[in-house]
Amino acid sequence: MLGAAHPIVAYSLHNLGRLLVSQQKLEAAVPLYEEGVRNREAALGRDDPVTAALVESLAIVHLRLGHLEAGLPLLERALHGYQQAYGPDHSETVEAHRNLVVALAMASGFDEAVLHLREVVLRDVEPGLQMDLKDAFFDPFRRRPAFQKLEAEVGQRAGQPKQD
Repeated sequence: MLGAAHPIVAYSLHNLGRLLVSQQKLEAAVPLYEEGVRNREAALGRDDPVTAALVESLAIVHLRLGHLEAGLPLLERALHGYQQAYGPDHSETVEAHRNLVVALAMASGFDEAVLHLREVVLRDVEPGLQMDLKDAFFDPFRRRPAFQKLEAEVGQRAGQPKQD
């Protein structure tokens, strides 16, 4: 017999929450997602990839409800879980990073959003450029040149000519 803390029970709660979300009953889905996350973390820990997926689902529901203060830390937790389980280049990790970038931009955390975006897009840029960009994000007078460098590098990776 399965107990309340069994991972399958946690995933079933998540599926019930998904059903409510599909019916636009977001508020009703939150407690199911929360209980599912608690049970899954208790059984398998925070770094389990399915735990990360459940946390990310809960975060997205909070964001859809306009609860940025609840959603952002959950997205960060999900990202950390994916990074631990899969590494930085896995599609789930990249998607979680993208979701965090969008949420930070929604919360007017544009500087932090750009830092995460840079980490996803420019992971293997030469060390000098990485340091220039990182320093520039903390110095408002240097932001414009840093964004120009970032745009040029992203364009170059996409096969577009570098613009100086």
